[in-house]
Amino acid sequence: MGRRRQRASSRVKVDIMASLTANGIEDIPAKILDISTGGAAVFIQRPLPIVTFLKLSFALPKQKCPITTACELAWKDVRGNLGIQFLNPDLDFALSLSRWMKAQSVASGTVRNS
Repeated sequence: MGRRRQRASSRVKVDIMASLTANGIEDIPAKILDISTGGAAVFIQRPLPIVTFLKLSFALPKQKCPITTACELAWKDVRGNLGIQFLNPDLDFALSLSRWMKAQSVASGTVRNS
């Protein structure tokens, strides 16, 4: 983990309910706070153990099909906020997320680089 890395892609603020799997423990309730094609900021209410494997499942707003991707923990804080980086997302995941983000930036101008 260590130092926070500079983000390589734009993020969109969201409020998406999600499910996190950590070390095989499934269905940890989570809320995605912002998302990009490379990762997301996520909030969880209970402490996260030392993590060796993460998986995030969620549905983008106005989309019915849930998507799941493997990810790694980039950072965490004491308030339950996590930064995760998507690992080797499949083509469908990457295309769906990229198209959705493009539509959001055109519709509302909520994309930010930070």
